[in-house]
Amino acid sequence: METGAVRQQDSRGRHTTTHRQLFLLQSGAMVIDTPGMRELGMWDVSDGLKEAFADVEAYLGKCRFSDCTHQTEPGCAVRAAIESGTLTKERWKSYQKLKAEGHRRKKPSSPREQPASKISGKQKRKREKRIVRSEE
Repeated sequence: METGAVRQQDSRGRHTTTHRQLFLLQSGAMVIDTPGMRELGMWDVSDGLKEAFADVEAYLGKCRFSDCTHQTEPGCAVRAAIESGTLTKERWKSYQKLKAEGHRRKKPSSPREQPASKISGKQKRKREKRIVRSEE
């Protein structure tokens, strides 16, 4: 894999990727190197979280208070599960981290990121012009 030099001013490199490439790591994880892509994230994690963290979700809604933040409230089912060892603190933190990332990604920051059904007519026309220009 070709790599570029690192700039002295800011210790950053240049993108040198010219084609897509999938790497299989020794751990079994896969990494894809794609030209022009800076970040890959999750858009809607709600269904995936329920499936991947069914053990964590089982405790949600079982707290004494319906608005429990799972921090210091008495009668918190999540904290009780962590204290008893039926739920690990690491598992709970992983769940919180992915859920927070999903919430950050849920709100599109610009009209460009919004689904076509949610944008105005003027914004749709601008988007269509951009698509046509990029295909030329």
